[in-house]
Amino acid sequence: MRIPTKSKTLTLVARLTLVGGNLLFVKVVIEALVLSGFSAFWSMDMRERVVREKVGSGLVVLSMLLHLKVSSTTSTNQKKNSKRNQVSALPEAGMALLAVFSYGLSIYAFGFINKEEMKFS
Repeated sequence: MRIPTKSKTLTLVARLTLVGGNLLFVKVVIEALVLSGFSAFWSMDMRERVVREKVGSGLVVLSMLLHLKVSSTTSTNQKKNSKRNQVSALPEAGMALLAVFSYGLSIYAFGFINKEEMKFS
């Protein structure tokens, strides 16, 4: 029995997380459409539970797409070893921007929205 390498294991976990994030995103979008109609699909009202779940699962999907992009460019560029920094700079910057956005959104949602205004059902 061969033990998979660390990079292959991380890629497998990222792919499984991407599938899970996609399933959760589709579930939340369908739930929003059924409960509130088409206007809930575009809603960004962070007081709504469905919107918070939609944004969270969307962030998971984007994060895993960027992670898979960075891991695939680094593995193919280790063989070529040319222009590695130029190719993988954009997804790495996207990962940093995504982290800043998600932390800022969390601080906004839990710091500036009153708990009484938030809807959990």
